[in-house]
Amino acid sequence: MNANDRLRISEENTRNWVNSIELEDSDTCSVVDSIVESSIIESSSDSESGEEHALGTWISDKISATDEKPYRDITQLSTTCPDLEKLTQLVSKMPPPSFGNVSISNSNSVVMGNIIKINGNIIINKDGNSSSVTTAADDMSENNDENPPDLRPERKIEVKKKPVYRPACLIISRDRWLAMAPIEPYNPIDVPTDLVIICHTATVDSTEQAKNIGIIRDIQTFHVETRGWDDIGYNFLIGCDGNVYEGRGWGVEGAHTFRYNRFSIAVAFIGTFMHKLPTQRALNACKNLLKRGVDEDHLTKNFKLMAHNQFMSTASPGAVLCDELKTWEHFYDGDSEELFTYYNNRNESSITEGTTNLK
Repeated sequence: MNANDRLRISEENTRNWVNSIELEDSDTCSVVDSIVESSIIESSSDSESGEEHALGTWISDKISATDEKPYRDITQLSTTCPDLEKLTQLVSKMPPPSFGNVSISNSNSVVMGNIIKINGNIIINKDGNSSSVTTAADDMSENNDENPPDLRPERKIEVKKKPVYRPACLIISRDRWLAMAPIEPYNPIDVPTDLVIICHTATVDSTEQAKNIGIIRDIQTFHVETRGWDDIGYNFLIGCDGNVYEGRGWGVEGAHTFRYNRFSIAVAFIGTFMHKLPTQRALNACKNLLKRGVDEDHLTKNFKLMAHNQFMSTASPGAVLCDELKTWEHFYDGDSEELFTYYNNRNESSITEGTTNLK
């Protein structure tokens, strides 16, 4: 296709376009004639250079099939071509483009269509070779479906937890209060034990753990260096801070009550309780310790609870604390000598039986 053919087609397209515009201006026909007669052409996409040109005009009046010369764009022609000025006026009179009930004028960067905004986490579900994307939140769009998409629920893995044993009370071990090692190994006693003796340390009391640890270490030093014992005399100690501190521990002989050490364990409240009670936290800690002893078979289910002054002439565990113990379960107000005879005979019979079994 040569240049003359392109010019002829361009003129026909221009005339058809202008005639399709409905305007009330009476000079429409004259404007159309002047546009057709002008040198405005629209280059086609099959040009030899392969470039697509905008609506323009040649600088030279002569058009040939081989010669292509630079041209000015339509904004430059408005200053030199009077017919193009009429075209500009004609275009300005055209109604703005409309899309249904929407009309747009004097605007740019306008997008017509659905805009989907996603608010929420995106879950990618892969099934074999296919994949799909779903969201936890509803899609915000102009055309929302009446029925929301069937979102695949997240997979929850159920982990079966094993029951955790929680003792009735926690015991602060010897390592935590920096106890000295015993001079000699402990002597074992019968387990479960049937007798618990409550004492007091006849020292100051404290609701602070650090001070109670210092008091316990002083007691251990006094028992070892002054009394000449192998270790601190009590099996357990209880502070007014509500903590239970390990002394010699379960199932071993202590050094607290003459003649009864082989048959019992001793629990000592840190302080002097002649005129006051230990704190409620300390009392609860003692009860929980005894319950733990039963739960772990360190104590018999029907163990006997007695005060230190029931066995010997001493103020321990204090008059006020002694009255409190009388209200507790398992408290035994019987004769201590009868108990000694009972436990001693039981112990001797067990020793005799053991000796007979060895023969």
